[in-house]
Amino acid sequence: MERLKYRLKKNKYITADHVRATICEVDELNQEDQTVAHLLKVAQSSGWIGEADGEGFYPSLLFDFPAQSCRLGDDQENRIWLMGAVSASKIRR
Repeated sequence: MERLKYRLKKNKYITADHVRATICEVDELNQEDQTVAHLLKVAQSSGWIGEADGEGFYPSLLFDFPAQSCRLGDDQENRIWLMGAVSASKIRR
């Protein structure tokens, strides 16, 4: 859970695939769908993430990462990759 919280602080959006990849990375829990769903529910009830949008992206309520450049502006620039384990098609830029 601490790793998930850290990811939410550094990334504006998260998906169930991101949670699954985080579980795999820390190797603490299995990757059952129920576990992923449970962690998403805990993150919501803890006030870490908001409701999922129509594309399955949950907005982080903990996000605190500064923009990497002034090219795109805060909102666009801060939609960064969580980790290389998640395919680019799952990342909202």
